[in-house]
Amino acid sequence: MYFCELSYRYGRDFDAHDEMRRALEERARSGQAMIACADGVHPSVWEQLAKNANREVNA
Repeated sequence: MYFCELSYRYGRDFDAHDEMRRALEERARSGQAMIACADGVHPSVWEQLAKNANREVNA
């Protein structure tokens, strides 16, 4: 469910970002929870994803 929330917040292609894709692949290997996966993503990645999402909304 958390993946859906992130997709809604950051856009449907948020998981295409290299760092996010790496984190999701690690999550799949380790079996960790999605929220733990998201916590491991650097804040600058979230900022970039938010900027991209805002551009899509305002386009």
